[in-house]
Amino acid sequence: MKPNNKIALFLVSLLLGSMVTVQFSTVHSRPKQQDAAAVTTGDYVQLTAEMAKERERQNFFYSEIANLEAQIAGYKGKQGDRKELVKQMAEELEKVKREAGQTQVNGDGIIITIEDDLDAVATYGTENQVFLDAALYQTVNYLNGHDAQAISINGHRIVSFSTIRSISKYNHQINTQTISSDKIVIKAVGNIEQMKVGLYANRLKDAFFQMGKGFEITDVKDGSLEIPPFERAVEFKYAQPEGDKKL
Repeated sequence: MKPNNKIALFLVSLLLGSMVTVQFSTVHSRPKQQDAAAVTTGDYVQLTAEMAKERERQNFFYSEIANLEAQIAGYKGKQGDRKELVKQMAEELEKVKREAGQTQVNGDGIIITIEDDLDAVATYGTENQVFLDAALYQTVNYLNGHDAQAISINGHRIVSFSTIRSISKYNHQINTQTISSDKIVIKAVGNIEQMKVGLYANRLKDAFFQMGKGFEITDVKDGSLEIPPFERAVEFKYAQPEGDKKL
């Protein structure tokens, strides 16, 4: 047999083998398809929620990339003008300090008041208040995810390394400082409508109601809302600057 014929025969055999394998796999995969059809509604809802979170993460990263590209473009545009470059870098530094909680922030925003509600207490009691720290964490996350620029809880600035924990159902800690659960006031400077959309869409009012708490939102549109700086100086215990000037 000629070499060309052998090669042709080999290719035909390979193709036929692949077709048989695909057919075999298709036939034996039907039970798996039936199992997939039996996925519960709860699993579907959970999967949908996880996909939504992943989309939010991707949008966040795309936004950060766009911001960095804009900064780089700005620096390149100011290379010939030292004063303008220094000015832009100073503005970026102030922005970083603000986002890190090192400066006071004033502006429009919302005030959330969380306190005992007679109807809620009558319906659900107060036992669930031991989970109040988790609900506060969720509130902060939803505010940050909907254009909040600065947040405080009972006068304590919330930053990326802030702690929120329950000591008991009556006492909680914000940044290691004890606060009472009798009345909790959350202030957030930022896009008022977007922040309210995030809070209402995630039914936080219902969550707090089940803990015996009311959840009221007040708009502040005259720029008078004030968020204090973080209580302590930020200490970088383990971080090291890049390059030759290491600690």
